[in-house]
Amino acid sequence: MKKMLLPAFVALALVLIPRADAAAQAVVNDPLHMGVHIGDFAKRLAQWTETVKNYQVIKDAKQIAGVTKDITGQVKDITDETLQLQRQVQADLRKVQS
Repeated sequence: MKKMLLPAFVALALVLIPRADAAAQAVVNDPLHMGVHIGDFAKRLAQWTETVKNYQVIKDAKQIAGVTKDITGQVKDITDETLQLQRQVQADLRKVQS
């Protein structure tokens, strides 16, 4: 019973306590502080711009690497075909000589 009596008494006391009127705080403008934040934002914006440019460079480099790989593969295929053709011509010349 004592465990329930104390919380009930505290709740009743809180309900009966008179309330003070709330007062809103006036809006304060600090131009110096705002200027510091604007300068900081400008620095971050410049860093973000550089980061985006770097990502674009990386994307372009990957695309160029892909194209280069394709060209390298095509050159290799052409080189292999040329070697096979040369071997075939040499084999045909040997047949003609004999």
